[in-house]
Amino acid sequence: MILLLILNSIACNQAISQTKNVTVLQKQLIANSSETKLQTKPLLLPKIESIKEGTVLRLSDKEDQYGDNLPPWTEIEVSVYFKTKPALSSKVTVVPLDVDIDSFNWQIAKSEKQEFGCDETKPYAWEVKLEITQKMFFDFVAPPTRRQEVPFDVVVLYPAVEFARQLKKKQLTKQMLPKETSINAVKAAIDVTNDQKSDILLLEFCCDNATKVIDFDYFCGKTFKQVNGKWKLVDEHSPC
Repeated sequence: MILLLILNSIACNQAISQTKNVTVLQKQLIANSSETKLQTKPLLLPKIESIKEGTVLRLSDKEDQYGDNLPPWTEIEVSVYFKTKPALSSKVTVVPLDVDIDSFNWQIAKSEKQEFGCDETKPYAWEVKLEITQKMFFDFVAPPTRRQEVPFDVVVLYPAVEFARQLKKKQLTKQMLPKETSINAVKAAIDVTNDQKSDILLLEFCCDNATKVIDFDYFCGKTFKQVNGKWKLVDEHSPC
């Protein structure tokens, strides 16, 4: 009889222990779920002063017969032009385009006032240089359509933002774009609020017809960003 009571007590204790473990596990799953929801919660639209497209340039001590740099790479830089001087030692967000490399924040190496563009009323801009040291930029193999020394393009946002990613074109619809624009003209659609919607659009198109395929000797561009739920044109460029 005593043995039976002891066995029943052991069984009850094991059941209580298992119940506690399940409860702890359930609480942990709820906590993890809440944390995931917190991480994917849309962010407020950040203040962005400059949105510029740039090209990754890889330098080396070795050249081919045409004067193009060849690996191994010794330096990597990105240059863009801002309309206003950036703050000293400030950071930007770099969004690599059409490659499997995440966006990241990077400190401005230097900025210099330069003559720029064809607008005589605004003949100067600030050339901002980024000296990139990330290993993936050195290791990346450019596709056949690009020279190895200029493997891909980037979008640079100033000042740096908490979150940024490029959206794929298949995620876009005509209703998401500014009026009289084409999905074919989208160079980059950037989400900075983590809601899978474009907050920034960079367009490139044939200057005489925005629906035509780009003529690489003569193309124009426009940059839009969301302001109070509407698209606002913040920059444009064209050949002189």
